[in-house]
Amino acid sequence: MWVVMSPVNDPVMRALWKIAAAPSNSGGMIFKPEIGAEDRFLCYLDTIDLHHGPQSTETPYMVLEVIGLPLTANVRQALLDYGFRDFSETESGFIGTCSAEEASRDRPG
Repeated sequence: MWVVMSPVNDPVMRALWKIAAAPSNSGGMIFKPEIGAEDRFLCYLDTIDLHHGPQSTETPYMVLEVIGLPLTANVRQALLDYGFRDFSETESGFIGTCSAEEASRDRPG
């Protein structure tokens, strides 16, 4: 789980930390909102992929659910570069999926 702190997310994450006893046990990375949502997503996409892609695991992620950001043309193009080919918009964002073959390929950059 990757979370951007916001007025909505902050109390939820604090409650989860109380249950987990410490932020390090919450199972996610926390980011402060310094820039807009689209730019922030694009900036962190390499980091997310580094942690969940073929460089870090034998079973890289094939599904990416994004909450709080619409599927813009720039986001779609960035995800296409990472092998995501199927997209479905949700009420709160979108879900991108790729094949196992695409998930295992070397990444851009």
